[in-house]
Amino acid sequence: MSETSSHGQPRDGAMSASLATERIEGDDNVWTRRLVLFLRIMAVLSILKGLYHWAQVTGFIGGEEEAFENQPMAWQAATVYFAVIEPVAAVGLSEEAARQQARKLRVSVAKVPDWYTGRREGEPVYGYKTLIEKESGRILGAHLVGPHADEVINLFGLAIRHDLTIDDLKSTIFAYPTGASDIGYML
Repeated sequence: MSETSSHGQPRDGAMSASLATERIEGDDNVWTRRLVLFLRIMAVLSILKGLYHWAQVTGFIGGEEEAFENQPMAWQAATVYFAVIEPVAAVGLSEEAARQQARKLRVSVAKVPDWYTGRREGEPVYGYKTLIEKESGRILGAHLVGPHADEVINLFGLAIRHDLTIDDLKSTIFAYPTGASDIGYML
């Protein structure tokens, strides 16, 4: 006589259910490993693409005709952002390229870890450099390091791409306290 549970099913059913559960868990592990491998490959490809673009922007690769300074402004307005120990971001022209392009250039640069944004985030590193064409008030480039650089640089990119002036940005009211609320003081 075989043993049965109180519901009338053989106990062997519990054993087969256990094996089925292990098989499902084993399949989940295979798919998890495949997903992790795929994500690692995509991360490496993204890093390589970013490094290639960074090398092109900084002039490490490419010829004179491919130099950053010789690209159209729309291409130069591509935002470059690296999330390293301290967030670093840049958009538009370098100071050297801006000096070649603009007759009169105003460079505004400062270390500002004492600004509220830096203090609130507890960041000892916070600074900026903005490049402004004096005659038109157009922003030619922005370079940021510190909290929210990844978000604030997008606003500078938008300003460059659409030829907004420093007056346009200074007259914009940004939520406070945010990284964007510092933009008016960076100009």
